[in-house]
Amino acid sequence: MHDIIPDIHGQYDKLVAALTGLGYRHIAGAWRHSNPARTCAFLGDFIDRGPRNADVIHVVRHMLDAGTAIALMGNADKDGNERTEVRVKWWNSNGENWADVTMSVPDPSALPTSPLPKNITALAYPETSKPVLFGHYWMTGTPRMQSPNALCLDYSAGKDGPLMAYTMETGAPFSLDRLQRFGA
Repeated sequence: MHDIIPDIHGQYDKLVAALTGLGYRHIAGAWRHSNPARTCAFLGDFIDRGPRNADVIHVVRHMLDAGTAIALMGNADKDGNERTEVRVKWWNSNGENWADVTMSVPDPSALPTSPLPKNITALAYPETSKPVLFGHYWMTGTPRMQSPNALCLDYSAGKDGPLMAYTMETGAPFSLDRLQRFGA
């Protein structure tokens, strides 16, 4: 079983609330679950906006060293650069125009209104593909499935939103019932 935690952005207090709420305890220098087979999978962007970047790195590093977590690097962890372009809704296989397949658009009226070119629609993640959990999209509002097999876990913890966590069991179908929110 894995607890998937995305985009912490230096929000140490939210991270500790999430780990505690998921049943982890700080033991022998690292956060550990009472079930030794249960681990965290961090989806990057550990630092960048929050007040306690070093503390977040300390927690994650010690969990990695203890074998109670795995981690992926995010863009904020690698180079600190912010995105300046639109985000693509790669999971939307039903998009018909640019407004359907983009978000975080500085000026939506600048998007073409013509139908999407076939080479763009062909890149959508098929609903028949394996389920995927992801972060990095700064969602807001009530969490929802992006498609039957895609779920964003980033609900803007680096700003005023909650830190989300998804508890995944091998072979279990996606369900919003497995999604928990911590802080904000």
